[in-house]
Amino acid sequence: MNISEAFLKPQDSGSSAGHPVSIDPTVTALAPASLCIAADDAPPAPAPRLQAGGSLRAKLCVAFGLTGAAIALFVLVASGRQYATVEHAAILEAQHVAHGIAERAIGIGLERREELQAFVTRLAERDRRDVVILDARRTGLADANPQEAGAAFDADAGEVAQTIADGQPRTFIERNKHHPDGAHQVVVAMHAPALRGPIVGAVVLEYTPIQDAMMVAVRGDLLLIIFAGGALIVFIGALGVGLSRQLIQPLQAITEAVMRIDHGDYTARVTFMNQDELGLLSYAFNRMAGTVQESLKALRTHGDVLEQRVADRTAELRVANAALQAEIEERRRSLERSEYLAYYDSLTGLPNRAMFSKLLEASIGQAQAAHGELGLLFVDLDRFKVINDTLGHTAGDLLLQETAQRLKACLREGDAAARLGGDEFVVILRDLRNTGEVETVARKVLATASRPFVALGQEFHVTASVGVSLYPKDGVDERSLMKNADLAMYHAKDEGKNNFQFYSPRLSESTFERLTMEAALRQALDRAEFELFYQPKIDVTTGAVGGMEALLRWRHPELGMVSPARFIPLAEETGLILPIGKWVLKTACAQNVAWNGATGRPLCIAVNLSARQFADDRLFGDVVEVLRETGLAPELLELEITESMLMRDIDKAIDVLTQLKAMGVRIAIDDFGTGYSSLSNLKKFPVDTIKVDRSFVRDLPGCSEDRSITEAIIAMGRALSLTVVAEGVETDAQADFLRTHACDEFQGFLFSKPLSGAEFEKLLVT
Repeated sequence: MNISEAFLKPQDSGSSAGHPVSIDPTVTALAPASLCIAADDAPPAPAPRLQAGGSLRAKLCVAFGLTGAAIALFVLVASGRQYATVEHAAILEAQHVAHGIAERAIGIGLERREELQAFVTRLAERDRRDVVILDARRTGLADANPQEAGAAFDADAGEVAQTIADGQPRTFIERNKHHPDGAHQVVVAMHAPALRGPIVGAVVLEYTPIQDAMMVAVRGDLLLIIFAGGALIVFIGALGVGLSRQLIQPLQAITEAVMRIDHGDYTARVTFMNQDELGLLSYAFNRMAGTVQESLKALRTHGDVLEQRVADRTAELRVANAALQAEIEERRRSLERSEYLAYYDSLTGLPNRAMFSKLLEASIGQAQAAHGELGLLFVDLDRFKVINDTLGHTAGDLLLQETAQRLKACLREGDAAARLGGDEFVVILRDLRNTGEVETVARKVLATASRPFVALGQEFHVTASVGVSLYPKDGVDERSLMKNADLAMYHAKDEGKNNFQFYSPRLSESTFERLTMEAALRQALDRAEFELFYQPKIDVTTGAVGGMEALLRWRHPELGMVSPARFIPLAEETGLILPIGKWVLKTACAQNVAWNGATGRPLCIAVNLSARQFADDRLFGDVVEVLRETGLAPELLELEITESMLMRDIDKAIDVLTQLKAMGVRIAIDDFGTGYSSLSNLKKFPVDTIKVDRSFVRDLPGCSEDRSITEAIIAMGRALSLTVVAEGVETDAQADFLRTHACDEFQGFLFSKPLSGAEFEKLLVT
């Protein structure tokens, strides 16, 4: 019989016969529509049984076990790839070093065995290089072990013989009494110094120390990967055990409570209450069981039901209140995070430009109230763009982070530092007693910025330029203080960088002069104020003019002859160098055509390219157009590019130079020796000429260091079949030194200063 039917039948006691019991509809609403008790004669349905391996616990164990195995496999694969990468890098480095030794040995000469042996011995003692130099018959010309020099090289002679035969570098493992465990060796071929010369021998280099050093460098990474993988596996195992316990125990408790309800025990409750879906299920079950129990009790007493409803509503309100408090806390944390991101630099953690404005405004207010002074330092890193472009943005970010930490270490208590963006930083110095305090902090900033930085396994150096403005002397608001500190910083860069400068009114005057100069420069081309001077290049052996270099001059109607050092950087910065450079190229080519026709001597004219011209996509088209219009043969035009321009983007530089060389134009590297190129890079560029910078020639032959550098540059040029030109030759002693060391040409006041077109023409016809 249905429970509700039993209680809705007329009762004999407690009421008049034949009158039904009155039940509140809100009470009956609490009882589920499907709630009923099975008749005594209806057997309960049998409980289902778990299949083998079908439990949640088993499935969780399998899932977490597979995850741990995947992590272990990843650690093994990552470790193996790391080791393979190190081994490959060691072979490449060893080949690079061996090629350098081979080039040096060719430069010394294979017949000069004593010098070769001395060179190899120095490598062994100074650089700990185990080197063997062999001739084409695999006979040792020089050996790190001098006693073995002169003997035939029989350690893996097959690899050595193949390399001597086809010129391809190879590696092998040598095992002998000196290397019982085996030494990793690389063999590279030596070519005769002539272009594409024949193979005349080989260099064998043990690269085990190189590989060991690289392994030491990455051993920490390998251990970190293994440790992290192991820790993650342990964590996943612990997580699996905990999650299994969190899932299975509540489900078992709910199952037992359901079985008790099924057997008529409506007092059954689940005591396992978590703040998750199982907790909600437990909560729903308890509410259901309570509702069923209270529905039965409601038939006896309406008051108990109302009390339960009030308790349930109170519990709901308590849960809702807890959820509201959690949401309020989350919004508070989100607001704090948003405020931090709005006022602090995410990369360095320093205040950003917005926060700096607030700090400076507050500092100015405090200084004004106390009738005190404050200082503002504008800090800009020198050569940051070079490092960022060469080593990548990751190295640039690490440099900025390290700079921020070093900058904070320079400050006094109460001072503040901020990052404006890029490589620009500012420092507020509060409560100044004298300018000496500003100088002290500025010197600290310069000193700490110039210390070496190490990032991505490389050490590099930067410096800083610092501009200083003072309140109230140089300004009483943020705009004027920032503008004047910025002017002072640019003055520091103009003074050679790596220094600090105070603002002075003359800097503003210089800025005005700069604007005036820029306006005049924009009109100079239209007013035909530019002209070309020509400096001859002298053949060192014969003393004859072998060519000339075109040099731009500006004859201003009021200022007279303006130095290129004043207007070329301005033209470069404003972009005016592009139309000016094209005019120079066209004028120089046309003048050379006229001179060649008049004298019958096909001389080559050199024209300098600026960094902006070299980066311009229209350069190739401009050169083609000028050569076509002037009729100059391409081989009589030489374009000069500085080392630093080539090293900014090596791949792009190679593409541009290759196009120009394919046209027939000659390429020269100007100011060679002052940039960042190496022999390996120089070999990549299709150049014809290198020009020794005048800074190395100035103190010749007295300075031993300049002698060594100049000799090395000349030897390098001759080894690559390049024309070597020395700049700034002013004395007979310098010319004699260059002549003795087989330099090809020189320029300088010893023969002639730069001449006007008319003066140079007289020089040619005399």
